[in-house]
Amino acid sequence: MPRRARSADAIGGEKPTTLKSGGPGSQQPDMTGATISMPNESEHASAGYPPPPHGGGSHRFGRAGGNPRPGPDAVPTPDGRLRSEGEQDLDRSLLVASHLWPFIGALTATLPIIWIGVLVFWAVRKDRSPLVDDQGREIINTLLTFCVLALSMITIIGIPIFLIWFVAWLVACVRGAIAAGRSEYFRYPMTIRFIS
Repeated sequence: MPRRARSADAIGGEKPTTLKSGGPGSQQPDMTGATISMPNESEHASAGYPPPPHGGGSHRFGRAGGNPRPGPDAVPTPDGRLRSEGEQDLDRSLLVASHLWPFIGALTATLPIIWIGVLVFWAVRKDRSPLVDDQGREIINTLLTFCVLALSMITIIGIPIFLIWFVAWLVACVRGAIAAGRSEYFRYPMTIRFIS
């Protein structure tokens, strides 16, 4: 169905301009009536930008920032996420535990040292699985962000920032574990990407 946009003259009572939904590479009038050109995929790639995601929308991992490094067996799911095919059950289980390390550490009273297990798992398995490599980097990045924000609590403004981030981080840990159980790539929000 065509979209309707008001031109600058339409405010005075004239009919609005009808915009036809053209594909990439088409030309469309903008709000002032001038014609604008929509780039196609080859023009987009030649300008140095990555290709647009499958299906025209944005992948969910793209909203949180950072780009995953999918392996050759990664396929997009219908809802726009990337899923790694052929992951071993052991890798998936250890990834779920790695995303849940704050909860496991709190329950077992090993919170300060459990991150070492996450680091060892990532270092040992990163060359065997692109999903483990990508998610291991993401978990290490969120751990380093946690450390930086914990140090920022020295200042008055750092305390509320850390508390807000901490609550969002705990929710993201659960979401990351669910994604890991499905062999999907996941991005933590509000994370500094120290390791890319």
